[in-house]
Amino acid sequence: MYNLLRDLVRETLQAPRQAARRLIALQLEPAVVWPALVLVAAASAILGYTVMAMTPVPTDGAVEIPLPSPFSLAMMTGGSVVFLAVLAFVGGRVFRGTGRFLDAILLSVWLQFLMVLLQLLQIVLMLVFPFTSVLLL
Repeated sequence: MYNLLRDLVRETLQAPRQAARRLIALQLEPAVVWPALVLVAAASAILGYTVMAMTPVPTDGAVEIPLPSPFSLAMMTGGSVVFLAVLAFVGGRVFRGTGRFLDAILLSVWLQFLMVLLQLLQIVLMLVFPFTSVLLL
């Protein structure tokens, strides 16, 4: 499983169309794709919340804005992934595409998974090089 994910990440960066075809060729069932959506939305929300909690926000006397809850972040992330899939599916139909909606969800989930990997890298870099986080402000 790890080798498949590693190869797909590499292929996505080098040949995205081929990686998309490979993902679609897996013919994953809805019972796999929908829980994967929930999982990546939850992971993204938890990591996003972690990054927000780790990053100091200068208030300069202004009213401090509370952090959104991880649940609301997960709902927004999941909704965004579904919205992206709907746009891709409908846009494909407009141009006479023959793709399935489940494949659009799968590819959107895959993109979100890649974003989760980038969030993990961001957190690791923030822990290893904490002084550079000030440069991001």
